[in-house]
Amino acid sequence: MPKLLMTISILIVAHISSSNAQTIANKSIADISKNLPKPPESLEQSINLYGKLQMGEIPEAFRKSLNELSDLRENILKSLYDKLVAAGKGNIANYSPDEQKLLRDIQTLRSSWGDGVMYGFKVRIEYRPGIAKQFWSRPRQPISSTAQDQYKRLVQIEQSLNWLSFLEEARKHEELVFHDSKLDAIDAEKIQALSAVPTKKQRFAEGSDVMVDLPDREKTIEVMKNYDAKKMKIFSRVYNEQIAWWKTNYLRIETAANSLDSILRETQFGESLQGQDAQLRTAIADVQERIVGLLSHLTNIGSKIISISQQAYTSTLATEEYIKNSY
Repeated sequence: MPKLLMTISILIVAHISSSNAQTIANKSIADISKNLPKPPESLEQSINLYGKLQMGEIPEAFRKSLNELSDLRENILKSLYDKLVAAGKGNIANYSPDEQKLLRDIQTLRSSWGDGVMYGFKVRIEYRPGIAKQFWSRPRQPISSTAQDQYKRLVQIEQSLNWLSFLEEARKHEELVFHDSKLDAIDAEKIQALSAVPTKKQRFAEGSDVMVDLPDREKTIEVMKNYDAKKMKIFSRVYNEQIAWWKTNYLRIETAANSLDSILRETQFGESLQGQDAQLRTAIADVQERIVGLLSHLTNIGSKIISISQQAYTSTLATEEYIKNSY
């Protein structure tokens, strides 16, 4: 066999074997999306539900969801990771420059991350190109007209996610440790206003006959509550902005999840794909994992949004404690 033909044959075999590079999870992504824990619509609702949690504490429903989504992603990606590791150990000259970089990155992850390699892999693989550009997920052999239609729909579903822009925005939201300089300004104004509260003769302590000059209690309470209300407006504004972003992205991902579920049902989660059509399984699993990954980010961001209500509750509690302990 001529050398060139042999090389082509080897590459075709390699690409055919990649038809199972990822494993389709036997789960409805639409159900996962529907049951995703969601941050409350308003700051007031969030304070009532989660305000008393310790600062930074993740609500149990969100923690459970994050763990389940992480495990699901890993199950879908494990076989892909193994195949990319194997590919990286061979001659990678026949791959594109971007593909070569990915294969080298995987080898670096293996040597540097140890037992945490799958976490590193999940982070790295999020920035992979779409299924039409991945050597492990695009069909290399002719597929049936039905499978072609399903593949086109998978590409459309994936593109609707706009995942690169989402990931860029999500990273910023996930780092959210809310602090607004206006809060500092309000605290500074409050201190000045409290120092300006007029004094009046009051009992030194309850039951005492000793009268001393103390800041007027009613005026002090008025000042404290006034500035607490100003801070709550800021907390509420930021909370509403975060919720609006979350809901916009959730609705888009939910729509994609429902569309993917249609293909999952049509193919019986890939089981009915036979012959060359079996190449479609990897593309289905790839889009499935992509959606699960974005839902995981939304869950994490949801818990960050809730932390705003924890800050707001702590601020209000501090005001109440000040009033209580000052007299």
